[in-house]
Amino acid sequence: RANVDVQGLDPEPVEIVGPYNTRDFQMTVVGEYHNVARFMTEIASLPRIVSPVQADLQIFGSPASRPHMESPGQASFRTQTYVLPDQASLPPAVLPGG
Repeated sequence: RANVDVQGLDPEPVEIVGPYNTRDFQMTVVGEYHNVARFMTEIASLPRIVSPVQADLQIFGSPASRPHMESPGQASFRTQTYVLPDQASLPPAVLPGG
């Protein structure tokens, strides 16, 4: 929908943070500046909390050869979300009533 090309989607190890686990993915997308921004906004607007973090944006070509904000570029970033772990694996103190 955002008209970008996904170049990479690499899962990172699950991290346990308090009662939640974090699920992170390293992503790389290529597209025009506004399309990349739209893609990142759509990720941040998902029903589940998913945040693009640690973004690195690169524009292709020289500034003189590209129209303002319409040149292709690449964005590399991590997405981070929090998920409840399987309750069977939680220590009793974390379970409701524990």
